[in-house]
Amino acid sequence: MRNRTLLVLLPVMALVAGEAAASLTPNFEPQLSYRAVVVPDRYSALFGPQFEEAMLEDMVEGANIPRLLVEAQAGNGEALFALGLAYELGRGVDRDVEKAIGYYQVAADMGLSAAWTNLGNIFRNGKDGHLNLPKALELYHKAADVGDYWAQNNLGLMYLNGIGVDHDDEEAFYWIGEAANAGLLPARLNLATLYRQGRGVEADPEKARKIYEEAIADGAMEAHVPLGELYEFGEGGPVDIDEAVHHYLLAADHGDPLGLHYVGTLYEEGVGVSQSLDMALSHFKKAADRGLAQSEYVLGRYYFAGVGVPYDPEKGLELFFAAADQGFGKALNDLGVMYELGEHVKQDYAEALSFYKRASASYPFAYTNIGLMHLNGLGVKKDAKEAFHYFKQAADFGEPQGEIMIGKAYLEGVGVEVNAKKAFGFFESAAKKGDPEAFHLMAWCFENGTGVDKNIRRALDFYRVSAESGLQQSSDAVHRLEQQMHSTSR
Repeated sequence: MRNRTLLVLLPVMALVAGEAAASLTPNFEPQLSYRAVVVPDRYSALFGPQFEEAMLEDMVEGANIPRLLVEAQAGNGEALFALGLAYELGRGVDRDVEKAIGYYQVAADMGLSAAWTNLGNIFRNGKDGHLNLPKALELYHKAADVGDYWAQNNLGLMYLNGIGVDHDDEEAFYWIGEAANAGLLPARLNLATLYRQGRGVEADPEKARKIYEEAIADGAMEAHVPLGELYEFGEGGPVDIDEAVHHYLLAADHGDPLGLHYVGTLYEEGVGVSQSLDMALSHFKKAADRGLAQSEYVLGRYYFAGVGVPYDPEKGLELFFAAADQGFGKALNDLGVMYELGEHVKQDYAEALSFYKRASASYPFAYTNIGLMHLNGLGVKKDAKEAFHYFKQAADFGEPQGEIMIGKAYLEGVGVEVNAKKAFGFFESAAKKGDPEAFHLMAWCFENGTGVDKNIRRALDFYRVSAESGLQQSSDAVHRLEQQMHSTSR
């Protein structure tokens, strides 16, 4: 579903959602789009618990429980640790986290740093209700201080994400760096991400490329996607689309969900591979089956559109809800649109507002839709100032639709005093991001001398840019101004 442009400037100086009317700006009807973005949301995962679980599974596979019990009774710390692991995962015994904690605690009291780490994992993840973040932090520190690299990695992640402790990128970088220097592969991947994002250290995408490449040489398939992105976006070196495609395909071949999703977009757009909707859908389905929210969302749009798959809005809703349950902003926003308009679900403004608010945490465009609901009194008291507040939040994130809405509000004095100069500034900012409606609005301002000196030639230039994007009102304006200029030149 595309972002909605539901506000139009009306002669009665009101902003209205979803109605066709004679207006200054084009009115885009809300619609579902089956097209996926060319470049999906960036890969920025940091590695921790999923690697731990895989590692723990391997350690207790085929464990001899009777032998471990005998050795544990004799005071063998490693046997105590292994029993804790068996009870934590339910391997060879019934799963019992309480017993696991007991065995780990005894092993920890004997100085086994791995036991401190595993206890920290239980308290950090809240397994079977044992959530205790301060305790997890304390245990990780104990293990990290004596060189346990998993504890160092996980301690770094707690500082990085502000879990149970104040957010501290530099502390995160230090501990993850310690684990990486000890050779822990997930920590090396995390370190590359920190260099790429410039968190706790000066951004150095070139160094990130090198770390990812070294990690791949050591068997880290998870590094193919972020390395591919670095090549695609020219981070840390020149753009190399062929190399990016190469890494995405390798990631997909190894079942990486995001790699599968990226390859789906490659087939969809015909970038680096022969364009094929069937192949695109195949990869999106594989990624969605692995629970990747981006693919659940994109696949849902195909079912809503009935393109490449049977038209099946129920399946589309199922996939949208699955993505929304993971906090995927676009799915949350689009479900909000459906509840607001009563499309495929029973109309429910309260539910729409709830979805928009959840979406706004990761998808700033949703603030615009919240503003629209306040502006039009949909499920809430009609309040132009409150609407302006939400439009401003969207604009503060650089969301072009929020900037356009604020510009319109300044132009017409909706929730704020009229200020044509400020209005033009917001339209210009949105235009720099490529929004076609913003170009139309800038052109209108130049044509009428609103907020800027009147300049018909510049107006015509901006109308032409907007018209190239398919806006009929801009095309009409181009035709009208060209006729006027031709008549004047006679």
